[in-house]
Amino acid sequence: MFVISIETSYKLLLKKTYSSSKDPDWKEKNSGIIAGMPKEEARVKYPMPLFISPYERIVEGTGESLVELHCRAWQAVSKILHMPPGTYLIVSHTEILNAVLRNMMSIPMPRNAARKGGVFFRFQDTSYARLTYHMETDKWILREFIP
Repeated sequence: MFVISIETSYKLLLKKTYSSSKDPDWKEKNSGIIAGMPKEEARVKYPMPLFISPYERIVEGTGESLVELHCRAWQAVSKILHMPPGTYLIVSHTEILNAVLRNMMSIPMPRNAARKGGVFFRFQDTSYARLTYHMETDKWILREFIP
């Protein structure tokens, strides 16, 4: 299950015993020099061009490209699939969760990083998706998506 906020994960896990760990592959997309900057300030200082190649780092060569993000998403999923069979709760952020879901469903990544085209799953603070994977057939099933 993929969840956008820690608050939601606590609600889902109430009265359950679980262990937790942190994996840097599940962190949000690295926005480079605009990371942590208020959106309006970033728009003024670094206006978004009409086109950014998926291989290009988003602002002045800093941060993470869409290709790098999607590669990291595959790596994060691969680590989960090499764990013992079970139910896993992943708490993360919109961009990486979108990259993971697109990868799982064989949906191409957006071709223009500036305009967020293509398929985008609208995760909000309490959103979650529940998936099942069948390794013997390489089949992902999206069982539930709550935006």
